[in-house]
Amino acid sequence: MKSKQKPPRIENPNEFEFPPEVFNILQKMFNGCQRVIIYDEFGGGFGGSRVFMIKPVRTNKFTLPSVVKIAAISVIEKEWQAYNEHIHDQLLDIAEIIGEPVILSDSDWSGIRYKLVGGAIFEIQRLLDYAKSASYDDLAEVLNVQLLQAMHRTIWSISRVEPHIPLSVIYDAVLPVNLLVKPQEPPADAVVEVIDPETFSHSHPVEPVDIHPPTLKTDIWVSLEKFSVTKVDLVNNSVTLNFPLADHYLPDSYIVRVDSIENMTAYKLGEIIAPLKGMVIKTRASILEEKVAEVLGQGSNPYSKTVTLPDSHQLPNPLAALAGLLNQSRNIKVGCIHGDLNLSNIIIQVKTRDTRLIDFGEARQDYLLHDFLRLETEIVIKLVADVVKQHNLPPAQTIMEFYQHLHEATHIFAKDDNSAVDKLLHLALGRPWVMLKFIRQTARNHLLDFLDMTEYYQGLTIYLLSALKFGNLDETAKQLAFWGAAVVLGFLPENKT
Repeated sequence: MKSKQKPPRIENPNEFEFPPEVFNILQKMFNGCQRVIIYDEFGGGFGGSRVFMIKPVRTNKFTLPSVVKIAAISVIEKEWQAYNEHIHDQLLDIAEIIGEPVILSDSDWSGIRYKLVGGAIFEIQRLLDYAKSASYDDLAEVLNVQLLQAMHRTIWSISRVEPHIPLSVIYDAVLPVNLLVKPQEPPADAVVEVIDPETFSHSHPVEPVDIHPPTLKTDIWVSLEKFSVTKVDLVNNSVTLNFPLADHYLPDSYIVRVDSIENMTAYKLGEIIAPLKGMVIKTRASILEEKVAEVLGQGSNPYSKTVTLPDSHQLPNPLAALAGLLNQSRNIKVGCIHGDLNLSNIIIQVKTRDTRLIDFGEARQDYLLHDFLRLETEIVIKLVADVVKQHNLPPAQTIMEFYQHLHEATHIFAKDDNSAVDKLLHLALGRPWVMLKFIRQTARNHLLDFLDMTEYYQGLTIYLLSALKFGNLDETAKQLAFWGAAVVLGFLPENKT
């Protein structure tokens, strides 16, 4: 009789910290292997999931490396569905998912496995790391040819025009949450504001244009009723809620994050929650106001019409302009997008320059520019920020000159070369500058008007300003995000002098 096969030995040489469920999922996922080596982690769990680079080992058998994502069951199931609906058999250069999600019978955690080709032979890096030392030619091959042009010819190539869409709807999920709520039972004599889809949208203007003054304020009691769960974060014990999805493209939206959840098992993606009471800790307005005040310094007015750089150069204030931007509407191109096109979801085989995409949990039909704007924002707050810190450059002045040269170089009639790199404050800024040039050149094809970058700059202003919401941004990244938003805002026709 055959002896029962032993589960693989999980090796964690870098001593990453994670719950025991991770070991159990990896043992089940790699059943038949002798060893499973966890040798890198992407992202550090900030987004509510854990993503690891794995090397499985079998005796006398070659086994491909994998990227494994571990998160709440509902999150993994959503990714599996999005992958099959929007990505599989539609986009070639991806890391394919192997098998079905692994679900433990006694846990809320689940896992999904992406196959990487050639990683057992060649070094694999995220674009986040690869871009710090790659040559311009390598970046052109990896980012422009293998990623952007491939997606331009496939999933981005099929789109439809949606007329007259408010920017407040397009960018609602990009902005900070409308409310951050701490769950707790209010005192017996407390006034409790009921928020539900049927009544709240009629008694309160819920559009994100209402940022000054905010619709609701901090330190008030609310009862969240008939909300749907849109995200379950087991890492940070929080859930994100919104009004239930409607059967049309413009559903009402009011995003609420509830922190410090005691019973996470009660929340499943897509389910309508039981009434939940708690205190409002922050609002969309208070989050943005607080973050902008941190950048501008003590005593500043976050809503001043203009902001002044250290060299006395004045720029329009993106926070003050936000309401006006969000009140505008435009015709847009809608199609299939990755939805989370960041520097850690693009995997490079260093020697061959083979490029693969992972993590399709946000793949969907949506505004095509979201992928481009997400990637550009990541390059600014991570790659540009690294250069600024490493070489002790002034953040505001650096991003102003960087974006001015990029604006000129990506004009439709500009000469297509990298000569502007020599004008940057430091040569190390050349790599992110070249990457953004490729991104914008491809993005032009998905604007409603190929000749008019106004559509792109409106979105980029909102994306960069909204990046201030991320809790893992250091001071340099915050400075670059805010001042970058101010510079880009200045490119819009109404702000040109």
